[in-house]
Amino acid sequence: MRNKSKSRPEHSKVDWRNLVKDGESFRKFKFFSARFEFSKLTNCNFSAVSAKRSCFIKADLSGSDFTGANLEGANFGGANLTNVNFKGAVLKHTNFENANVVGANFLNASIKMAKKLKLSDAQIREIEEANQAQKDRTAADLAARKAKKSLNQ
Repeated sequence: MRNKSKSRPEHSKVDWRNLVKDGESFRKFKFFSARFEFSKLTNCNFSAVSAKRSCFIKADLSGSDFTGANLEGANFGGANLTNVNFKGAVLKHTNFENANVVGANFLNASIKMAKKLKLSDAQIREIEEANQAQKDRTAADLAARKAKKSLNQ
């Protein structure tokens, strides 16, 4: 009997060094320990991928989208990450040593345990402002719920 579940396309441990693609979609792919060193993967969709321990050393990923990706333990050493979207990505133990992160979006990403990530003052300010806005929305929502509850009593 065939399994009809929608599983992630499996590309774990694949060796794609020096691969050149522009605008390709890898959405929801599984890339555990995959190798992308020196690849040029510009404007590609890596949203919701699982790329734990994958290697992107010196890769050009400019303009690509890693929204919601699990990149735990991945290595972006020396990579071009200009204008890359890491919104909501898991970046625990992810290495960014010497990576170019100019214009990259790290909103709601788990950057606290990322290694050697050097953000600009503007990026830090953007993250802090987004976090404060979220806290304000949560406080306003809680106050509205309390007010509604007291009216219903």
